[in-house]
Amino acid sequence: GMNRRQPDPGGGAVAWSPIAANCLAKRAAWLLAAAALVPRAMASEANATGILNMADTLRVDMLLTHGFLVFFMQTGFIALESGMGRAKNVRNICLKNVVDVLLCALCWWAVGFGFAYGDSAGGVIGYSNFL
Repeated sequence: GMNRRQPDPGGGAVAWSPIAANCLAKRAAWLLAAAALVPRAMASEANATGILNMADTLRVDMLLTHGFLVFFMQTGFIALESGMGRAKNVRNICLKNVVDVLLCALCWWAVGFGFAYGDSAGGVIGYSNFL
């Protein structure tokens, strides 16, 4: 019969090479290690001076750990969008995600921290610690 090309089962997406996957895994391990060690070092230094208690230590741990996870999610967005698009658009995708991270970090610094950790207004939202 006719010699026909078989359809691509991956839907045309670019596959990750084992080297790229290994590099991404190493970066994830370093970020998670930093997320685990930095708050503990800060808390142990503060405990020597008697400033932080256990609740404050856990709050710092959780804040930094979740912050690392949210920012590391951006690499997943870059990988997803780059794999689903054409190679010529990868630079624009990376730039868009970097700008997204910068704007979100600026907004969190200006407004989000106050809403999340400011003095409580009836237990619903914070109203202090802005800028």
